[in-house]
Amino acid sequence: MRYNLVYFDDQTDNIECYEAMLKDKFNVIGCSETKNFSDVLKSNRPHAIMIDLHMPEVDGIELFKLIHDSDDYNGCPIFFISGDVSTESRLKTYQTGGIDFFERNLTQEEIST
Repeated sequence: MRYNLVYFDDQTDNIECYEAMLKDKFNVIGCSETKNFSDVLKSNRPHAIMIDLHMPEVDGIELFKLIHDSDDYNGCPIFFISGDVSTESRLKTYQTGGIDFFERNLTQEEIST
């Protein structure tokens, strides 16, 4: 069984890279437009959600709150991902309610392959 993972990230290269890395276990549904989050949740019924911490339109913390308060949220685990691995950022994601924090430390070569 492959699980649905909705991944919100403003960088489409990041989405494509994680789609390739996780394709054996997950249907990665990438979304670079945070304003469409409700439609994405409705149409994909995710088993998990991964949110980039720093995005220009809506940051990850704010998006987490919007998703969590949405009628379309099914209660699945929400994770954060970022290249910002500061203690402050990690703590903020846990205090918000994130299940875990993944460090994104991919090089440009890894993203391009």
